[in-house]
Amino acid sequence: MLSPRLRSIGQYVLFGLCLLLAAVLREGPNPAVDQAVIWWPSGVAVAGVFLLGWRSLWVVAGFTLAQRLLMIT
Repeated sequence: MLSPRLRSIGQYVLFGLCLLLAAVLREGPNPAVDQAVIWWPSGVAVAGVFLLGWRSLWVVAGFTLAQRLLMIT
């Protein structure tokens, strides 16, 4: 059994990775996919904040920044 703190950290990391994956898929080279999932990262962010609470806003901010920095390179 995992400790509650480790489980909480795991949930935040998993949420962040899902958010980053949604953002990266949205920025893909195919314009049809881009139009189909334009709101996908926002939906993942809202769902994560709803499920994990307001503390997960830092995860949204951090992984949004990471995704924007990946776009630059």
